Order: sequence, then structure tokens, then C-alpha cells
Amino acid sequence: MTDAATPTHPGAPRVLVLAIDGLDWPLLQTMVDAGLMPFCAQLLAGGAHGRMSLPPAHSSAAHWATVATGVMADRHGICHDLSIRADGLTLQAAGADALRCEPLWQRAMGAGLAVRVAGWPAMLPARLPPGAPAGCALVADGFQNPDNGADVCWPLSPEAVAPPELRHTVQEARMHPCDLDLAGLAPLLGKSRGAAEGALLAAARHLMARWASMHNLGVHWAAEADWQLMALRFDSLAGWLATLQRHGIAPDDGLAPWYRYIDLMLGRYMGLLGRQAHLVLLSDHGLPPAEGRAGSTTVGRLMGVGSAGGIALAGPGVAEDSLLSGVSALDVAPTVLALLGLSAAADMPGRDLLAPPRRAGRHSEVVPPPGTASMDWAELCARPACDDAALAWLTDNGLAAPDTRAMQAMVRSVRAESLAGWAAARSAGGDLTGAIAALQQALALNPAHLGHRLTLGQWLLDAGRAGECQHLVAGLPDAAREGDWPDVVASLIAFGAKDWTAAEQPLLRLAALPAAPINAAAWLGRLHLAQEHWADAAQWLRHATQLAGGELVWDGLALACLKLGQADEAISALTHAIAVQPANARLHLLRAIACQQAGQLDRAQDGLWRALAIDPSLGEARRRLAEIARAQAETKKHPGR
Repeated sequence: MTDAATPTHPGAPRVLVLAIDGLDWPLLQTMVDAGLMPFCAQLLAGGAHGRMSLPPAHSSAAHWATVATGVMADRHGICHDLSIRADGLTLQAAGADALRCEPLWQRAMGAGLAVRVAGWPAMLPARLPPGAPAGCALVADGFQNPDNGADVCWPLSPEAVAPPELRHTVQEARMHPCDLDLAGLAPLLGKSRGAAEGALLAAARHLMARWASMHNLGVHWAAEADWQLMALRFDSLAGWLATLQRHGIAPDDGLAPWYRYIDLMLGRYMGLLGRQAHLVLLSDHGLPPAEGRAGSTTVGRLMGVGSAGGIALAGPGVAEDSLLSGVSALDVAPTVLALLGLSAAADMPGRDLLAPPRRAGRHSEVVPPPGTASMDWAELCARPACDDAALAWLTDNGLAAPDTRAMQAMVRSVRAESLAGWAAARSAGGDLTGAIAALQQALALNPAHLGHRLTLGQWLLDAGRAGECQHLVAGLPDAAREGDWPDVVASLIAFGAKDWTAAEQPLLRLAALPAAPINAAAWLGRLHLAQEHWADAAQWLRHATQLAGGELVWDGLALACLKLGQADEAISALTHAIAVQPANARLHLLRAIACQQAGQLDRAQDGLWRALAIDPSLGEARRRLAEIARAQAETKKHPGR
């Protein structure tokens, strides 16, 4: 526990966080508008809400660890859903020991608040810190998973629950699929079930059992009075979506009944908590791009890109029906801590979403405070020593060593994806050199991964290292040499050579496709940026923001708008960019420049100090601060001008 977390408002209302993995925010809003989710409509109308971007990550566990800790994967240490055991051959769910930063509930416990947390990744083994307040409870993700037991024997891991005396309550809350009546699940299957009804019933039974287990425990806890923070996470929507896709059922039709069930759960918690508690609803991402969907790209599908998530919160002091913009997952922990009357950790880059804009002090934030150091990507490549003694024992006893090639392949895949997750976090933080080095290592482990190959090519081009792209092209798999892929390869090679005419024609052909392999509009925007064709660049980049991967082009759009004198659009674009990369000093500097252009000098000052807090070496920021100070002094001297 930390001594820094001291409650500033000991009587602050209770806070319930409901996190739903894969809840599609546009679909939720569509159903709210149609009157199909009345409790969610009440939540949105009674508080603040908005879309939420997550820093790039390659796993659900990494996403939710970012939400819980307020820092990105390279710092909190969870880069994949799985981790490699000490034997180097087997895998396990990413556990609490891999988490390098304390989650928000541990900070709350350090302040003497009672917390209840269930279903969050990276919590096993569940351990309460010494001196935790009475009423605290941690239940690790997986307690609700019926895959590890039959209806007559469903063991609960002794490490899944803390304190141990809570085990009986958790066991009573759990519901096995065999406990559910199939007929009662029929309304959850949607209208277009057809011949797939049997498979859909089996999948629905499994999902409902997991959610019922979590909901039973949550309702039991919510009805009690001895807690200040509760965080529950509901998962497996992605598994249900995969079932729908296998049977050709439209996602909107197949998901709608489950969203209505979510609405009923939400209403139950609202009734239990009343109006004097804060309720926070979170989603980490929405529907992934599918073949033929608007905005889909092949690379988006390869990389598992989904739409942005969302956040809604209501309770005392939250303005009704207010829209939040530029929200990052890094903002969740500071916001929840503020609702509890606690200060965020000094090294959290996010912000309290409900706080008024804060003027950064002239001296208070120039040097970023020390925090948890970023993990070195080499740690993800460390390989355990082979157990030579065990192999020798097998040989001495006339036994053949087991064939572990399949296990080694799985471990290589997890190591490669972990490196890619670390690289994505570093790229988002502005460390393109480190990101490239890690992704090169990931590609060495899995040369056939087309998504990693294309991302690495883009980063090399962005870093001005076009000469290193040729070996990426030479190593493309055969599948990338068919269909529309030759246009992709030709355009990127020409782009690297700065042959803009040769690059433009294949990109235009790709941009005209209903589902191109890449976000061609983004590349066309970059092409025009490089030639300083600002109006053409802005036009293409506006289009690119609507496609998969578009969250990474906001900074280019902002630059084009700045050059065109469109300061307001530049500010909006940079707010989107900062939501994805809040620790990028260059983006804060650009937004400050846009604010200065728009005459918003106070906001420009704040942005310049924020940029310096991240990177004190920014001479441009100091020069502009001096300009603004002179302008403000002149205004005071001659107020009529």
C-alpha cells in the first residue's frame, strides 16, 4: 500500500464500476435512442458520457490493466492475456505477480477504503495487502468460468478469493450452465437463429452462466453497506460474437438481446445504490471490423482492431446529460480516485474527467515526477534455462524426451504478441526507436505475421528509415502477392522512395475499394502532407479517421488544419490524438500552438506546460511561453487594444 493516497473527502459517495468487455458503444447508443435500454438511457441523461479510446494493446488483459492502473502496457507490464511459465514451455493467464503498478483499488485500500473487486484480469493469486480495511474482497477472474468443472464437481481455486473466508459466498454465487433452463434462454438468441439454434443455445448457456455468477456476487455485495469502491468486469461477449459470425448472423441482431439484459442488470444496481452513489459504466472496445463492414481493412482484421469503447458516469456532482470528449482509458483511474476523494498517483498521465481545466503552474510540473520505470522489451525475450538434469534423467532411464515443438511454437507466438503489445505502447508514447526494435524481434519470432510486418514498415517510414523496408517486402508471404496486395506493396515501396507520383496511383485504386487491405486514405493523406498539399491532405485524412486504424491519423489532420489556418478543427483533431497518446509531448505542443492561433492563450499556456512536463527539453514550448507572456503583459499595459 502507498502512503500517498490520503482521503481528501472521507465521506465521499460510494463508487460502482461496471466494466463490460466488448460492449459496442454505437450499438448501445442506437438501442438507447430506440427506447430499448431505458436504464442506460437514464444513466446517460443523468450524467456524463462519451467515446473512450484505449492506447494500443494486443490483449484484453492489457486493456483492463491500463484502465485499472492509469498507465500503459510498457509500464504496468501486462502485454498479453497469457504469460509464460518458468519452465518456458507452458502458459498461464497473466497474473498479479506480473503487474508492476498498483491498480486503483489498491490505492483506495491504502487510503483506508473498503473495496470489492471481481473478474478483473491479472488478479491471480488474489491477495489483500497487509492492514487492508475490513470489508475488502478480491475475487480473481476465472472464478465464474465453468470450463474447468462439471455440474457435480466445479472446484474453486484456493488462490482466487481473498480473504479465504469469502470462499463460501463466492461458491454460492456461481452458476453452472447445467443449472440453466434452455427454454428460458431462447429470448437471448435473436430473431435470425435458423438452423443454428442448437449451437446458439449452447453458447448462450455458457455466457449466461458466467454473467449470472458475476451478477449474483455483485448484487450480494451491492446490497451490503461496508464498501466504498466496487469494480465488476463482465466478459465473453467476444465469444458470443464469434458464434454469431460462424453461423452468419448479423452482429446487431444477435447482440441486441444481450444488451437489453445488460440494461436490466444496470437497473438492478441503480435500484440498490440509489442516487447518492456514483455509477461508472465502461467498455474497452466495440465490434471488430468484419469483411465487408464499413471502414473495414484487411490489416484491421489481422490486428484485431475494433471501434472505440465508451464511458458513462452519473452521481452526485456530475453534470447531467454532458458529453465527454477526448477520453482516454488512462483517464479512468484518476477520475474514479477523484470520485472517492483521493488524488491520482503523480505519474499517471491521465486526467480527472470531471475536474475543471487546470492551469499548470510555472514551476510545479516542468519535471515529471518519478514513477514505475518502463519495462525493457528484452525482459519479454528472456528464455528460461533448459532443465538439463530432467532430460538427463529421462535418458538414463531409457525414456525418450517428449516432443515439445508444438508447445514451443505456442510460447513463441505469445512472446511475439507480447513484444508487439509492448511496441504499440512505446509507439503511442513517442518512442518509435524502441517500438521498432521490439517489433523487429516479434517479427523474427513469427515471420508470417502480416499485420506486424506492415506495421513495422509504417513505423520505419515514419522514422525516415525507408531503406530498411526492402527486406520486409522480400519476406512477404505468398498470400500478400495476390489480389490487391501488389498495389499495397508497390505504393509503400514508392512511398519509401518518395516517388509520390508512383505511390499515388495504386493508393487511389485501393481507396476506391469497398474493403481495402490497408487504410489507403491515411497513406494518401500522408503523401500530400509530405508534399505540403495541405488541403488535399486534410480531405484524405478526414476520410481516413472513419476507417480502421483511423485513430492514428488525427495528428496529421491537425497539422494540415494548422497550415490552413483552421485552428478549431486542429484543436479537435489533436484532442482525439492525445486521447490515444496522452504521454506524447509533441501532440500537447501542437495543440497549444493551435490554441495560440485561436487566441485561447490560457489554454495554450496549459498545453505548453504539459508538454514540458513530459519533455523538459522542448525549446519551442519555452519560446512560445515567452511569446504568450509578452502578449499578456502588453494586453494589461494597453487593455483597450
